[in-house]
Amino acid sequence: MNFISAKNRSSRYVFYIKLILLIWFGLFAFINADAQSLWADELSSIGFIRHGLNLREMFSIYLYLDTNLPLYSLILYGWYRVCPYGEEFLLLPSILFCIAGIICLSKAAERMAGKKSGLIVFLLCICSNTILWQGAWEARCYALVFFLAALTMYAYIAKTTAPPLLI
Repeated sequence: MNFISAKNRSSRYVFYIKLILLIWFGLFAFINADAQSLWADELSSIGFIRHGLNLREMFSIYLYLDTNLPLYSLILYGWYRVCPYGEEFLLLPSILFCIAGIICLSKAAERMAGKKSGLIVFLLCICSNTILWQGAWEARCYALVFFLAALTMYAYIAKTTAPPLLI
């Protein structure tokens, strides 16, 4: 007989719940991407990538005139060439960076303080309106910064700590 231990079964349930919540977050953010209008800085980013500026001109504008570094705009430049269908699709990289940031941050907390802490951080991030409004629904670099910060934190914690003891 194939018996699954209660601990293994509960960890699978937690995984499925996290997966369902991430899919819900992504779908909710994508469907409601037009909840706030684009601001002037986002429209300037879209104008730079849409109206045929080549990469050299775009880099010179971003490096000398804009306050944000051009990595997100470079990603958006490529994404707009593939999928120029509207505001929801334009915000898809931000939504995906937020989802990846939530995963990295919860994994960092799990690595540092155990599975319960990772679950708490995951639930707090999923419920955070700041991540949704300032990350997923902005066509700026905020979601990328969140993801890179969470990834850096996870890499640092993974490099400097031993795995937590299972209690």
